[in-house]
Amino acid sequence: MVASQQGKSSISLVQKLEGVITPTLTPMGYELVDLEIVRQPGGAAAVMRVFIDFLESEASDAHLGIEDCVTVDHGLSRLFETSEFEAIYPGEFTLEVSSPGIDRRLRTTKHFTAHIGKSVKVRTFRALGAEELANSRYAEGNPKQKNFTGTLVDANKELIWLLVGSEEVSIPQSMIAKANLDLANDLLRPANGKTGK
Repeated sequence: MVASQQGKSSISLVQKLEGVITPTLTPMGYELVDLEIVRQPGGAAAVMRVFIDFLESEASDAHLGIEDCVTVDHGLSRLFETSEFEAIYPGEFTLEVSSPGIDRRLRTTKHFTAHIGKSVKVRTFRALGAEELANSRYAEGNPKQKNFTGTLVDANKELIWLLVGSEEVSIPQSMIAKANLDLANDLLRPANGKTGK
């Protein structure tokens, strides 16, 4: 009971923090990809991890550098001094700003559509039925599956489609507990015969 209440509380806190951090990042040309609050043992200050990317990352060859993280760090430091922010998070914390990395979290339809054709890992809140997966054969063979690894085929506001082995399944976005790129799997896949220039 206590753990579930803490989980709900932390989710609510993260959502509130995203609500004030996102409008600060957008004019700077960055998007908030993910945010974590990591509690430290012994009453030490928590760590707030902010993962950023360029707003137009899918249309640009630019790569985030340390200077981008420093820019965001300074921008957020000014936000943290406001009464609006202190009303949401009055406690002490240490800020860490970084890029999403190769296992970038996918949270929005924009994130999914930008990475169609790539390998992803998806965990759902519960096992999905044949109707939700839109694939009765797959559901019968995998009745309790909550973890999916496959190639992202398509996405819209309600669903994503994955090619898992030779089977295509749909997953409602509302049922996704967590989704990440699985670029390590992409690197291990054999070449498909196509070559670059």
